[in-house]
Amino acid sequence: MISSTRCGFPSKNNVAAHPRRLCRPRLTLEKAASARCLRTSALRLIPSGSGDCGHLYDDPSECPTLPDIITLPDAGTSLLVGREVDGEGCIALPTVSGVHARVDVSGNGGVTVTDLDSTNGTYVENDTCDANRPTPLQVGKTVTFGDPFLAKFTLVDDSE
Repeated sequence: MISSTRCGFPSKNNVAAHPRRLCRPRLTLEKAASARCLRTSALRLIPSGSGDCGHLYDDPSECPTLPDIITLPDAGTSLLVGREVDGEGCIALPTVSGVHARVDVSGNGGVTVTDLDSTNGTYVENDTCDANRPTPLQVGKTVTFGDPFLAKFTLVDDSE
């Protein structure tokens, strides 16, 4: 049985598994072997500002561990991003809302990000996303979830 902990990767028997080593559960063994667990796209954390939590915490050791990669879901599905979401989309920062935004991957591979009335906003290429309206996100463009120093990601396509 696979379980998940808040802001943690899926685990089996309480042993954390790295997301790059996981195949989608709905794949058969034959399909998984032929796909070799390839991901088509991923949001990656990029350096912005100092990269530390000095603007949030007096003691740098209080800074939470942040994801260095957020794997996008399969086409036709969504991923919630926020401080209180489980799994892949968790960004445990006080400047990121509990349920901050939704990232959607369309059937044709297009990606949109929708701000879910977050307190500190969502930005694509530094332009504010209107709440509850999907904003296109293209490969090579950045998305910021509230904190421009720590929660800034760029969309990259690993299949290219």
